[in-house]
Amino acid sequence: MIASSQGNNSYKVYERSGENRYVLTLDPKGGRIDDVSDTDGLEVTSCPTSQPFAEGVFVVQDGENAGGNQNFKLYAWEDIAGTSLLIDTTCGVVRPAPGGSRVIGATQR
Repeated sequence: MIASSQGNNSYKVYERSGENRYVLTLDPKGGRIDDVSDTDGLEVTSCPTSQPFAEGVFVVQDGENAGGNQNFKLYAWEDIAGTSLLIDTTCGVVRPAPGGSRVIGATQR
């Protein structure tokens, strides 16, 4: 589970199971694009989405920019995950199942 920490413009990673133990802090820095600040939302997938994001993508809303407009920053998931977080590019189709549960490929959870 990844949560935005607006107080210091970073992202906290927690385990999804058990007591949601804190794992680490992500703090993407500006490079070819400026730094991210005041994030109201994020999304991540390790499913391949395109050639530049063959191992997934980490998308964050950036609330403050020099031009005055909000925008979204896209990072290759492998650059964010490094060696600390899972990169699993075996992705199945997610669709609603009868009764509200989710089906991924042929596996129900």
